[in-house]
Amino acid sequence: MKAMIEPIKPCPFCGGQPELQRCSTDPDYCVGMELFGYKVKCTNCKATGPWSGWKLHNEEEAIAAWNLRQIRVLEKKVEALENERQEELVEEKNESLDNH
Repeated sequence: MKAMIEPIKPCPFCGGQPELQRCSTDPDYCVGMELFGYKVKCTNCKATGPWSGWKLHNEEEAIAAWNLRQIRVLEKKVEALENERQEELVEEKNESLDNH
């Protein structure tokens, strides 16, 4: 029995619907390569996940890499918001000290 492949998450950049592609089906990405593998590509903004070529030739690896990328993008957004808020708090504290 074949293992279930995890669902592909939406694009972390535009929210678009990505699709799994075999490398040989995307001439813009695989020019001159005689290797085969899989990648996930957003059908809207054309962002791509890491290519699972060379030694990795399976769909599961490409999907897992794409889904992990989404988590990393979201983590960076959260970190940026936290840094922005920290800067606001410091600014508010400095203004409060200046007013006393």
